[in-house]
Amino acid sequence: MPLPWRVTLSTTGSTAQYTSTPWMPDYMQDPFSIGISGASTASSAAISWGFQHTYDPIFFPTLGSSLGVIAPSAATWFDHTSLNNVSSAPLSRDGNYAFPVQGIRAVLTSTAAAGVSVTFTAIQAGP
Repeated sequence: MPLPWRVTLSTTGSTAQYTSTPWMPDYMQDPFSIGISGASTASSAAISWGFQHTYDPIFFPTLGSSLGVIAPSAATWFDHTSLNNVSSAPLSRDGNYAFPVQGIRAVLTSTAAAGVSVTFTAIQAGP
């Protein structure tokens, strides 16, 4: 079982997108079960944040596949179904991943709000 993951992304005051280093859950864990959350310091909709996931093998080759490791920048990333483009109150929310993915990352988009941050957390169930 991987360790819990926590990362904070902060804005610099310019319109930009910030992306975290991906976290690799144990995709063979049964049940997969990951709780995720984003806690924002923003008091207005000057930011948008969310989680993304990939099925591509970004850290280790997938068992039984001839496909090698893919760089995170070349992977296909999908937005989480409910925790994506979060930009309206409440700006702190939680959700989950019930089915296996190879990697999870956090995304923060700023619309020129300086000093705003979002702390992203993921914890996977396990023995």
